Amino acid sequence: MSIEEEKLDLIKWLLEVDDDQVIRQFRTLQKSNEDAVVKELSKEERAAIEQGLKSIEQGKTLQHDEVKRLTAEKFPHLFQ
Repeated sequence: MSIEEEKLDLIKWLLEVDDDQVIRQFRTLQKSNEDAVVKELSKEERAAIEQGLKSIEQGKTLQHDEVKRLTAEKFPHLFQ
């Protein structure tokens, strides 16, 4: 069974679960997984992410097409 099939099988099973304890256990697993990802980030990486989020809040964003154009100008060899 592929990973996609495994996930779909779990989703189908979870939709049928009516046990609060099972749902809480899944939430705990989800939280621990999210915490593990955050812990893997360096101080510099977290700072960069925070700066990016701050820029978004301040409206300092570009449209996808503009980013593609600027990237193609700076790195034309990637767009051949």
